[in-house]
Amino acid sequence: MIAILKAPRPLNPKSADTKYTGPEPEWRTQPDSDNRISRLSTAFAWYNYHYDKKTVKELVIDWLARNDRQREAKEFGRVPESTIRNATGWLCRMNTRGLVVNFLTMLLFSYIISIVRSINGSTNL
Repeated sequence: MIAILKAPRPLNPKSADTKYTGPEPEWRTQPDSDNRISRLSTAFAWYNYHYDKKTVKELVIDWLARNDRQREAKEFGRVPESTIRNATGWLCRMNTRGLVVNFLTMLLFSYIISIVRSINGSTNL
């Protein structure tokens, strides 16, 4: 049986700066090709401003679990935070929040995750 996961709750930064930066980006509608880079840049800036490496790791683990990759999610929990690039976590979160990513981006996610696992000796999955 396939478990249906609830949509993630929006992240709620503890900073009062959300008054100026706004809430976590949502992807109810997909950006068109004319403003996709701008919207992604704004989203990356929002996550970089409010969160750190610890959050990045949690977001990647959540993304793996939501994409039926529980074994990798469990293994990824043992990976040092310093080996994970922020952009990977932010893209995972954006995808979880509704951003549709293309096949190439999905391959990139898998590649980055496999590289991080291999660096940390976690290749036996």
